[in-house]
Amino acid sequence: MEKVLLPPLHIKLGIVKNFIKALVKRNNERAFQRLQQIFRRLSKAKIKEGVLNGPDIRKLMKDDQFEQCLLEEEGVAWDNLKAVIEGALDKLEMQESDEHGERFHQVTAQLEHWYSGKKQNLLLADLCWNLQMKSDDEDDN
Repeated sequence: MEKVLLPPLHIKLGIVKNFIKALVKRNNERAFQRLQQIFRRLSKAKIKEGVLNGPDIRKLMKDDQFEQCLLEEEGVAWDNLKAVIEGALDKLEMQESDEHGERFHQVTAQLEHWYSGKKQNLLLADLCWNLQMKSDDEDDN
């Protein structure tokens, strides 16, 4: 089986897409309405599916009002997601390292196995935590 390593941008797109889809599943109307205000050019269907691009993600990450629309545990997951994107994934974009991509794949595969059939927001939070810890360990070396 051939290993597929995703570029950091694709990882960001996937993580943010899953986060938005989880918000929709949780029926967080305030957050969804804020997403519609931020991305007026996107249809409701595209927003519900989390179809964003790189500039859209940067715009969303800078929007303080979006964070205020999140419930407590969603806010924790969002903070972790932002930390991973701003830390580990931005570093990966600069380095474009296959080693980091492989490590990301190993972490996500392990977490997917542990959380199969469980709540997606728990998986997302643990993924963000694991990536941040790996990044901190690398900085110490």
